[in-house]
Amino acid sequence: MSQARLGAVLVAALVVAMLGPRAEAREFYGETVVDGVPRTYTVFVPDSARDRGDSVPVVIVLHGGRGDGARVRRIMGLDRVAEREGFATVYPDSLGRGWNDGRRFRRERSDDVAFLLRLKKSLVRRGLADPDRVFVAGVSNGGMMVQRLACEVPGAFAGYASIIANMPVPVIDRCLPDRPVPMMVINGTDDRLMPYDGGDVGLRGRRGAVVSAFETVEFWRAHNGCDGRPGRRMLPNRDPRDGSRVVMFYSTDCRGAPVIHLRVEGGGHRVPGSPVQDLRFMAERVLGAQNNDISTAEVITRFFAGLDRTS
Repeated sequence: MSQARLGAVLVAALVVAMLGPRAEAREFYGETVVDGVPRTYTVFVPDSARDRGDSVPVVIVLHGGRGDGARVRRIMGLDRVAEREGFATVYPDSLGRGWNDGRRFRRERSDDVAFLLRLKKSLVRRGLADPDRVFVAGVSNGGMMVQRLACEVPGAFAGYASIIANMPVPVIDRCLPDRPVPMMVINGTDDRLMPYDGGDVGLRGRRGAVVSAFETVEFWRAHNGCDGRPGRRMLPNRDPRDGSRVVMFYSTDCRGAPVIHLRVEGGGHRVPGSPVQDLRFMAERVLGAQNNDISTAEVITRFFAGLDRTS
């Protein structure tokens, strides 16, 4: 299959957004030690993955700041997609409710790169994860951690998805990956905490600085050898009441790996299509508009599955 054809298949898969059956919880809790400190995580393995009888694709999901694995599990709603598609999900916990994503204000307090590499190794050693199909996605602080992983250990994971997050300035200044990096970036243009155009992070601007979403995406396009302008597609406005629209920019005809950017026009610091709608009024005042035109769980899953088909 030609590179252009592979790109068309990937883009077509991303446009599809269907909700699968509700997943029943089948999970176990794990712990590993890094630098003498216990690190914890939760693994969900649906029956559809167990029935395969061998190692399966795995998506590791990194929570946002002041969160934990349990919270991002609820926000993402990824388990029901895993049930339908037959992959496992893993939800690690950071130390002190925040990942060491490379922003200087975090003072390099924990070796989260080592933790996540050890977590992958543990999943593979247990016979759960296919070593060539372990993917990583992250939300906000977790999304910036994904950017750091892509820079420092680009071959460790088969694909990367950064959600409502841009690349931290200190990370891009030293980002020299030695191979192509399949990357998806999802951002809201009206995000008050993670400025779409770059700048200081947080409502008071005291949580380090990031480059713009455009610079983040262009960095990966250049690194992956994506020539020319990206393709552009306005996605269906499935919820006209949410005050936002999603535009997909896709660079799939690259010499290295694809780069997908979902720009949520009018969207805030919210995971598009999240099943969690609690405290909606308060959340909209602080975090901005919630887009419901797409399901983030669906689009990252189809992005990763498309990479699997094109390998």
